[in-house]
Amino acid sequence: MKHVNVNVVCALCNSEVETVNYLLLECSFAKSCWGMVGTRNDNTTQVSFSDWALNDYNVWSSDERQMGVMLCWTIWKCRNDLMWNQKCMEVAEAVHSTRVALSQWKEAQDKFLDRSWELLNSDDGDELWTPPTENTTKINTDAAVYDSSNQYTYAFAARNYKGELLEARSSCKEGRTTPERAEAMGIREALSWIKERQM
Repeated sequence: MKHVNVNVVCALCNSEVETVNYLLLECSFAKSCWGMVGTRNDNTTQVSFSDWALNDYNVWSSDERQMGVMLCWTIWKCRNDLMWNQKCMEVAEAVHSTRVALSQWKEAQDKFLDRSWELLNSDDGDELWTPPTENTTKINTDAAVYDSSNQYTYAFAARNYKGELLEARSSCKEGRTTPERAEAMGIREALSWIKERQM
């Protein structure tokens, strides 16, 4: 892993120290995004990000949950684009990007878009995460290749035996690669994480 000195001030607003809660909920850029999508974002200063997410998750509709997750992802990508690529995105552009990404994700989940849908079983596509044995960690990896945009992504998520998220990482790269190679990169990232923690 590269060790890079990063400014502790929020890259999107240059006002406050960047924390997960501040970046995704309190920053002026984030607040404007939340306001534009119309999803509730109240009392964020009183709780941690995880508490806020769990509290709102229980009262949000399914559509609000999906939009909330996708908006957090977009804000994070905007922050990284600004920090690493000096690319600045306007609020309206970020919200539009969120809606497009969410729409594409929903279409990808729709089994009926597949012409061979009649060959599917009722439980095809269903996945159930099962916890590892006590005092162990399970790491899931995944990858995707986007030929149309000349990009690929890979990611991993590590959870303990209680199902608690320990860490998740993802990366989006320019260029073409095979699905197998992208999957291997996700596994390599997970192995690096294991090595960092001397597990």
